[in-house]
Amino acid sequence: MKKIFQKLITYIEDEDIKGLLRYCLILLPFVGGAIFGIGALISYITRHKEALIIIGVAACMLIPALMEKKQAPSVIKTSVTNGNVAFFDRILLRGLYTIFSSYASQFGIIPPVKFSDLQDDLSSGFDSGRGMNVYRFKIITDGEALEPSLFHEILTIHLEEQLASGVLALGKPTAEFGGQLYPKLFIDECLCAGGVWHMSILICDNEKVAQYIANKRQTLFMRHSPVTLQYEDGDF
Repeated sequence: MKKIFQKLITYIEDEDIKGLLRYCLILLPFVGGAIFGIGALISYITRHKEALIIIGVAACMLIPALMEKKQAPSVIKTSVTNGNVAFFDRILLRGLYTIFSSYASQFGIIPPVKFSDLQDDLSSGFDSGRGMNVYRFKIITDGEALEPSLFHEILTIHLEEQLASGVLALGKPTAEFGGQLYPKLFIDECLCAGGVWHMSILICDNEKVAQYIANKRQTLFMRHSPVTLQYEDGDF
């Protein structure tokens, strides 16, 4: 549009009357079409102004809503390094260090020299599959490994002793949910692979963990596992 206007000015400045007339004749169909289109639009708006007003109001309401970006549902992520997990992990780490250092011969393991000896490759944290915090540790065997059920039982006994004596600052040895008592500490897994014991421990501090423990007990009972005996204590 700017170039067309500039060319028209050039013809006028050069006083090129023939060129100006020829240029105007070339533009005449376009100018006439534009004028006709504007006139038709004004006529249409005049005849249908009520409908156009309704459409305009609707557009003002719908366009902002359509332009807004839909926000994805926020996903609650539980960091494996949150304060609670790190705090309880340290408590359990120190308790296990004392147990494995003092009773290494009972477990048939090499006593830990430092706390990091007990840290598993998969660190403690939130298990999204089970929806709860899981505390993971490891210890190296010293020769032939014990039966998993025996290792499991001995470790449970020592952990309960530490809870009862207050060495493990986790409160009472039991937790109550739905009128039922559950062990405050529950050894979920205790497996030996490649000369290394891998342990997963749960702290029963909410109903989800309590329900998981109840289901696990039922599964063990159905399988007639020897490990079940330590969870059928009359105190619980």
